[in-house]
Amino acid sequence: MLAATHTHSGPTGYAEHLLYALSAPGYFPLLVQALAERVVDALARAHDALEPARLRVGVEPVPLDEPVAFNRRIEAYNRNPEVVPLPPERAAEAVDRRMTVLWAEHAHTGRPLGLVSWLGLHGTTLHADHQALHPDHKGLAATQVEQVLGGGFVALFAQGAAGDVTPNHRPSPRGFEVGKYDDDHHSAHFVARVQAEQAL
Repeated sequence: MLAATHTHSGPTGYAEHLLYALSAPGYFPLLVQALAERVVDALARAHDALEPARLRVGVEPVPLDEPVAFNRRIEAYNRNPEVVPLPPERAAEAVDRRMTVLWAEHAHTGRPLGLVSWLGLHGTTLHADHQALHPDHKGLAATQVEQVLGGGFVALFAQGAAGDVTPNHRPSPRGFEVGKYDDDHHSAHFVARVQAEQAL
C-alpha cells in the first residue's frame, strides 16, 4: 500500500508537467535522481526491517475545539443538497474531521512498530513568503510521534479526503489567511501537535 500527502513548501523541479514546472526554473534531473534514490533506500530499509505484525484501525474525530481544520470554500459546501448550510464562522463544522489511524505492533511481543494517520487537511500552514523547504504539519506530526515512541517506530501522516480543508482561518496583514498564530512555524507546530496527540 502506498499513501501520499504533499506540502506546499516542498522541492520543485521534479515534475515534467508544465503547470508544476512553472513555479521553478524547470525540470531538475539531479533532484529527481536524489528523490528516487531516497525513496528506493526507504523501501529497502523497510523491507529489511520486516517483522510479523498485528494491525489495528481506529477512527475518531478531531474535536471541534481544536482550531486546525476549516472549509475554505463554505459557499461551495453550502450548495451541496445534503448539508444544512453553515455561516462562515462555523467553517470548522463543514469538514470531515475524522482521523483514521492504522496501527502496527509486533505480532508476538506487542512492541509498537508504526502507524499511518489519515486526516483530510492540506499542508498549507507555511505560505509562499517562506523560502525554505519545510515538511509542514504532516511531517512535524510524524516526527513528534516518532520521538514519543522511539525505538525505530515509524509514523506516517498522510492526506485524507482534503477537499477544501485548510488549517488557515484568520486574516493576516500579509494578505492571506493564517493559522492559529501569526507566525507560520508556530501554527505548523500547533497543528502537528493536535494531529500527533489525536493519532496516539
